[in-house]
Amino acid sequence: MRYNLKQIPSEYKNDNIVYHYTKMCTALKYILQNKSLRLSRRLKSNDPVENNLPTIRSILSANRQEDLNLHSKHQEHIDRIRSKVLEYVNCCNQASFCTNNKNYYPGKLEYYGFLKPRMWDQYADYYKGVCLAFSEEALSANKSIELKEITYKDFKNNSEISDFKIDLFQLNTLGYEKYFQKIIQEINISLFCKHTDYKDESEIRICSIDKKKQSYINISESLIGIIYSDDWITDFERISLLNFAKDQNLKLHALKWNFSSFTIRKIN
Repeated sequence: MRYNLKQIPSEYKNDNIVYHYTKMCTALKYILQNKSLRLSRRLKSNDPVENNLPTIRSILSANRQEDLNLHSKHQEHIDRIRSKVLEYVNCCNQASFCTNNKNYYPGKLEYYGFLKPRMWDQYADYYKGVCLAFSEEALSANKSIELKEITYKDFKNNSEISDFKIDLFQLNTLGYEKYFQKIIQEINISLFCKHTDYKDESEIRICSIDKKKQSYINISESLIGIIYSDDWITDFERISLLNFAKDQNLKLHALKWNFSSFTIRKIN
């Protein structure tokens, strides 16, 4: 297939842009109207690796008697670690974006985060939704969130990212407070790991630990553009997006897929 990449807007040709795909009704009724993006509970993710509480096990050493002694000595700390880890993970909220793929260059279609058919299909309501473009720099300026790129790994089994092991020797050596912080650091790393099968999504993720069931981030300073699929949008939706884009001085583009090409045109 031959694509005319010269038509792509210049604002989407840099690595400072991240994209969020969503349903049209979610964008119009909530995100744009409230100028905020809701972070979802990690445990409500569709990914079975993410939506399960981790299993916390104690590591058995070669010297079983020594292990039993340490386990008995630190039983209260072990129970406390298990309880606090589960509470921590249960309070994790997240939102996902995709980036322009740095493994390619702007002369390749695969580079652009808003031109991913699978993302339009899977996350934007079968092409009936929208793709919101944000400034990554402006999003990162929000100190209450952590924005990181996903690390993709070839996990041998789910337990590699859903299980956490309490090393009794380290617990005994470091003490409860230092060892618990070490466990939390390992969990924080795991929040930004996915299987390599997802690597083409070029995902970047926001994670926030918040006891509230719903948490939000303000997007009034970071949203720069809106892209919709021209094949499925209704007149009401088109007018609503146009009015919002004009009022907020945002870029609005219509994307249309053809058999062997695509077109993107500026609406505002």
